[in-house]
Amino acid sequence: MLYSILSLYVLAGKSFFFRINGLPVFMKGSNWIPADVFPERVSTTYLEQLLLSVAEANMNVLRVWGGGVCS
Repeated sequence: MLYSILSLYVLAGKSFFFRINGLPVFMKGSNWIPADVFPERVSTTYLEQLLLSVAEANMNVLRVWGGGVCS
């Protein structure tokens, strides 16, 4: 198995992390929602700017909101 979700109890409460290839990995991320209510107004340049801002914030995971239009 390449990944597993583990939860450990620590003194201050619960700790939750992913283990990938045997190594614990901290996930920092955000929710991805449609960039605009009108998909035709979203340019490739704008999507690139949004994804660059994700990388600059040191995020390594995005959860895609399933209730809208795919960007």
